[in-house]
Amino acid sequence: MVGCERPTVEPPANPDAPLESDVVAAVDDVTLTWGELARLAPEGNTDARRQAVQLFLYESLIAKEAQAHGIVLDDAAWRTFSAQFAEATGLSPEAYARAHGDAEILAALRREALSRLFLERVVYKDIKVPPSVEEENRARAEAEANEVRRKMVSLQTQVAMGADFEAIVREHSTATEPIRVSVQEMEESWPPELMRVVTSLPIGAVTDVVEMLGGLLMYQVVAREGDVFTLRVLSMNLPLPNKQVADYIFQQLREEAYWAWFQDAFTRHHVRCPLFPDLAPAQ
Repeated sequence: MVGCERPTVEPPANPDAPLESDVVAAVDDVTLTWGELARLAPEGNTDARRQAVQLFLYESLIAKEAQAHGIVLDDAAWRTFSAQFAEATGLSPEAYARAHGDAEILAALRREALSRLFLERVVYKDIKVPPSVEEENRARAEAEANEVRRKMVSLQTQVAMGADFEAIVREHSTATEPIRVSVQEMEESWPPELMRVVTSLPIGAVTDVVEMLGGLLMYQVVAREGDVFTLRVLSMNLPLPNKQVADYIFQQLREEAYWAWFQDAFTRHHVRCPLFPDLAPAQ
């Protein structure tokens, strides 16, 4: 009929579509719904949604475990986290949240702070590098240092027998270019006895082996202009215990402790994840 509009027909709702209130994942009584997940990750991006669900499970477990151990994020713990965050980013957590225009960011940072606090106080608190590893590392460094000392004494003997000091420096020294240093600079940073020895040597003479600054050195006076000396230096570093070895083992032990705790936490809580069942181990 003229003047009548055709009624709009709404397409039927998909009966299989989840409701916003349907649960995607849960840890005990804490739930993540489809509506909440939609705000965290766009529809169709499976990887983003999986990561969001993983983060929910992790943060919920941390919160439950922290509560069970009586751990709360007090002002002192937050200040410590804020200082560490500012050192890494150049911003306080509050400034970072404002700069990114998202009020949820600050809440997420507080959850991260609680996570760190719980892990350090509970999961990692007893982790230490075994003394046997420390001793092995120290013994290896000492053996290597002794080998450097033997080599330096051998080179000193060769110099005393007339070997070319410049050639030895080119072949064995960690630094091969001559240095220029004034008496004032020696007074400010050198041991007094070493300064007296060097400043009293004739041109071309070589000092005995000197140990300082974590290395072994021998000096040859190449030239002198007033109070400024040109010196050729035979230098060798003394190996120290390799801190990286201990750090690597320490981090490895922490990672093992974390995963042991994480798997065990699933047995202490009722974890469900109908959207990604593999994220919730069988209980």
